[in-house]
Amino acid sequence: MNTSLRSCQKSPIVSFPLRTSIHDLQTYYKSINQQKPNISAKYNARANNPNFKDSARTTGEIDENMNSMIVTYNDIKYTLQSVQLTLKTHDDWLDSKVVNKIDLICTFENSLDIDPRFVIIVVPIVIDNTITVDNPYLLGLAYMSQDSTYSLQSMFEGLNNFVFYTTCLEPHGDGAFVYVNTDTVKMTQQLYNQLLSVWTNQDLNTIQQKIQDNVTPLKNNLNSLFKQIQQSSDIQQIQNQLANIQASTQVSPINSLVETWPKYTPPYDIILNVPAAVITAPVPKSNSEGFTNFKEGFQTSGIGSTPSGGLSSSSPPTPSGTTTSTTSGTVDSTNSMKCVPLDIDNAIDSSGNINFDADGNVLLSNLEAQREAIKGANPSTNLKNLAEYVAIFLGVLIGVVGILYGISWIISVYQGIIGTPPLLPVGSENTGFYVIIGLIIGFCGFLVGAFSKSY
Repeated sequence: MNTSLRSCQKSPIVSFPLRTSIHDLQTYYKSINQQKPNISAKYNARANNPNFKDSARTTGEIDENMNSMIVTYNDIKYTLQSVQLTLKTHDDWLDSKVVNKIDLICTFENSLDIDPRFVIIVVPIVIDNTITVDNPYLLGLAYMSQDSTYSLQSMFEGLNNFVFYTTCLEPHGDGAFVYVNTDTVKMTQQLYNQLLSVWTNQDLNTIQQKIQDNVTPLKNNLNSLFKQIQQSSDIQQIQNQLANIQASTQVSPINSLVETWPKYTPPYDIILNVPAAVITAPVPKSNSEGFTNFKEGFQTSGIGSTPSGGLSSSSPPTPSGTTTSTTSGTVDSTNSMKCVPLDIDNAIDSSGNINFDADGNVLLSNLEAQREAIKGANPSTNLKNLAEYVAIFLGVLIGVVGILYGISWIISVYQGIIGTPPLLPVGSENTGFYVIIGLIIGFCGFLVGAFSKSY
């Protein structure tokens, strides 16, 4: 891709995911700003097991609909675009001791053309055989259970620590708010194997054997290293062997022949193969890299309930070069409004007047006088005036019709068209209709003019 055409040239943070070479993550997390973002979620449960949508097994997308999870970020609603089980994306932001091979990634988009356009939530999944109960949603996806309902909410319960950042996505410069959990969801090796069996459409025994074959060389290397340590008397050589053991155990082996987890699939035509930012050292409190960390938990709510908490006005900083856009012609009027509590002790003066602004002496009586003056200068049409207008209209209508009828009747009698005075003048059958229609149209025009003037 021609870099001269890139739309994110001025943004310091580009693409997804962002990587890091920081080893002391705890110190790094303490060095960056800690905020509570204005984000919450609602969930809708499903009555059947979740399944992979793609029979060709290329995207890892799960068959959730857009109502399965709805996210509100900075008071803007984001609808679910996809839920994917993918190859790990942010494992270098986690504790090096965990075995993270896959992530659950939820992608959301707002329909208002407001920046950021996307919200991407990443939940790393790690293998941990010390747990006694596996995640119910993942059990359902692996068909190791058939409960009455399944919900994405179970993937977020108990998760409290997140790192989040904003990034610019090619090729159109779309902003994305990325929300990465650092607690992780834990699963047993048994569940992982079964999930891999469902993903690859292979027999579980075959999966287990292939994974075992992949781990065996690592075990053999470790045994060999331990023997060399036992036989060695050179301290430096022992330290080197220990370093080799540590390096070997830090890398969780992935058998590419069987663990064919897909990479994250971005929405639409987003390009992720552009050079991404790599965080290499702790940043100062100014948070110049755009990263923030918070320890308040992901605020959630169940079906039909209102999010409890999590509605903070704070948000992560926007990378330079990224502008916040709003729908053309639309202005958020609440930005210029504020709510100030009324101090009763200082608001009432000696005369009993309520003073809304002690410094500016804005009295309730003054506000009422100003309101009445404005009403006098700009009279508006109310229900009482409307009743008077209707009464006048009916009176004029009856009078005009009566006069026209009388004149027509007298003319008919004198002309001697018939011997007996007629009940209706001859030739006047449609006269009343036309008169009434004309008066109604005129009256409606009068009302329209009166109301338009009042507003």
